[in-house]
Amino acid sequence: MTEIEVTPEHAADPKTRIVGILVGVIGIFLSVVTIASHRAHTQAVIERTGANDAWAFYQAKKIRANVSDAALSVLETLAPDAAKTLLAIDAADPLLAAIARRLALRLSPKLP
Repeated sequence: MTEIEVTPEHAADPKTRIVGILVGVIGIFLSVVTIASHRAHTQAVIERTGANDAWAFYQAKKIRANVSDAALSVLETLAPDAAKTLLAIDAADPLLAAIARRLALRLSPKLP
């Protein structure tokens, strides 16, 4: 049995090679653009994360200042019973008690 050789009709066309090369060049160009796009997106995410961290730090600092001011005003109001106030705060929230203790030392260095 003899083999039949089949050649595609477009194999002999000289434009086929040009089209193949053009498709390859366009593919390389698109891959470069995609990589650049991903890098730009990653940089934007990093910058956004930095901005969010800075905002969270600012908010935490303001909250701590407001809590300290509130604790100070409570201690100034209840200055004669500051020791009882500190014990009550300590039972409720140890972190707030540490803040109140530091603020109370400004008012009266004789507190426990």
